[in-house]
Amino acid sequence: MVTIYYIVSSITFLQFYIPLVIEATRLGYKNTFIVRLNYKMYANPLSRTNIAILNSYVQKYNIRQIRYDEVDIKNIKGVVFTVDGDIYGPPREILLIGNLLFPLNPDNTLKISMTEHMNFMSSYHAYIDKVDYCIFSNKHFLQQFESHNDTVEISDDYTLTRDKSFNNHKNLFLGNTKFDNIPTEKEIFTRFKLNPTKKYCLFLFPKERTHFSSEHILNIYAHLKRIGFTIIVKSRPKDKSINLNLRGDVFVNGEFYPNDSVSLMKISQLCIISSSSANEETVFSKIPCCDLISDLRKYERNQYLLDDRIYTRIEINEWKNISFKKFISVIKKLERKNSNYFDVIKEKYLFTHKNTSVKIFEFIKQNHNDFLQLEN
Repeated sequence: MVTIYYIVSSITFLQFYIPLVIEATRLGYKNTFIVRLNYKMYANPLSRTNIAILNSYVQKYNIRQIRYDEVDIKNIKGVVFTVDGDIYGPPREILLIGNLLFPLNPDNTLKISMTEHMNFMSSYHAYIDKVDYCIFSNKHFLQQFESHNDTVEISDDYTLTRDKSFNNHKNLFLGNTKFDNIPTEKEIFTRFKLNPTKKYCLFLFPKERTHFSSEHILNIYAHLKRIGFTIIVKSRPKDKSINLNLRGDVFVNGEFYPNDSVSLMKISQLCIISSSSANEETVFSKIPCCDLISDLRKYERNQYLLDDRIYTRIEINEWKNISFKKFISVIKKLERKNSNYFDVIKEKYLFTHKNTSVKIFEFIKQNHNDFLQLEN
C-alpha cells in the first residue's frame, strides 16, 4: 500500500496534517509521521507532554510513527508533506540542524510545504529551492509582501527587503487544511462546555508586551460585558501564563486539531485579536473582528483584509483607555456574524471550497500521479 509521509517537527502541525491524513485514508493510502526534535520545548513533539498528545492522535487515526533517528530519510519514496520547509523559525544554523526536508531524494519524492501563520516569511527563501510546491491559502496573502517600498522589520532577527520576492512558480493557492473538518456548533458547545443560549466574544489574548498593561485589557473586558458578551479568552501554549483575572469567563489554551480558534469563532458573535494574522480565520468564519494593535513595528499583517465593515483596527493609544461610548461605536459599525457581505470578501480574498485536503490530493493525482504509485 502507498504511504504518504509527514515531517513532524512541531506539535502545532497536527492542525494541518490530520485533515490530510483523513483524506489520504479515505483514498486508501497509509500515513506515516516522521517525528523529529525541536529545540523549542513548547513545540517539541518529542517532549514528555507533547509525545503523549501526539500518540493520542496517532492511535485515533491509525498513523504509523517513526522517530527521525529510526529512518533513512534519503530512501523515502512518494509524497512528503512539511510545514515551512521544516524550518521552525528564522533559518539560523541551530534551526537547520536536523532538518529532514533537505536530505530527501528529489528524484523519488514530491515535496510539498504548507505554511503556519506568518512563520514562512523568514524561512521561505531558505527552503523554496528544496520543495516542489508551497501551498498558500490565497494569492493576496503573498501579494501584500510584493508592495513594500523599502525594508520591513518582520521579527527581531529578520528584515524583509525589496530583493526578497515571494513570486515563484512553485506557489500554489489551494487553501488551508486547518479549516477542514471544523466540528458542528453542537459539538463545539459540548467540547468546551459552553451554554448555547449565551452570546460569546472570542478574545485571542495578545503576546505580552511592555506598552500596555492588564488594566487596559480589563477595560476592554468591562466594555464587552456591558454589551452582554460572555468572554472566551484563548491563549497559546507557547505564550506566558496569564493571570486568573485576565482569563475571562471561559479560558482555552490549546492549538491542536481541530483548530480551537476557528472552532470557537464558529459559535461566537465577535472576535477580538491583537496584531495577529488571525483575521484570515475571522473572514473564513464570517465573524466580525476588532484588532487591538499591540505590535508597534511598521509591518501590519494581512493589510489586504482591512475593511471597516468586517475587520477594523484600533491603534494602541486609542484602545488602551478607550471609553465605552467610543468602543461601542466601533463595534456597531461591524457587520453581524454570517452576513452576506462576508461571502463577498471570502470569495474575493480567501477561497470558497469546503475541503482543502481534497483539493491538494486532486492536484497531486492530476499532475503527479506517479508519486501516488510508489511504495517503500
